[in-house]
Amino acid sequence: MTGYSQHGEFSVRRTQLSDCRLLPAIERSASCVFASDPTLAWLTEQEPINLEKHAALIGQGLCFVAAYDDDRPCGFIATEVLGLDLHIWELSVELSHQKRGIGRQLIAALAHAAANLRLRQLTLTTFRDLVWNGPFYQSCGFAELLDLTFYPRLAALLESEAQSGLPIERRCAMVKSL
Repeated sequence: MTGYSQHGEFSVRRTQLSDCRLLPAIERSASCVFASDPTLAWLTEQEPINLEKHAALIGQGLCFVAAYDDDRPCGFIATEVLGLDLHIWELSVELSHQKRGIGRQLIAALAHAAANLRLRQLTLTTFRDLVWNGPFYQSCGFAELLDLTFYPRLAALLESEAQSGLPIERRCAMVKSL
């Protein structure tokens, strides 16, 4: 899949194991946007997904990267098949490449691949109030789950995030039907 931005053409492809070593730096760069919110600035210091976890997720074949001409990833989406759902653990685009449609193209490629495998929906947890989180995902077709009764996995994940220090009142679970 090829996308276009005002900065040139980029491609989206499945993540390869050889990409693993580059993904933590992309995640660190992307997290710099949290510095703009004093209550969340501490997230810029959090450890990214480790290489072993990336390798395990890549092994399922539903992780994607975006790259420009040099094929060096500048963004990625890391996912895991959980039953009939595909859960997005991380969507990160290097700070210098943000606002170019890369995240949107990564989600589109993911949704297409997941639908071809007859998965039911994409799921994620995110900040509902940050423009690059909840509102962005809504613009990509995700809907916030207001009642988690039928989504115990996502309810448990939000609880775990709260125990890790994330402000529960700002977090939400979202789904996109395929």
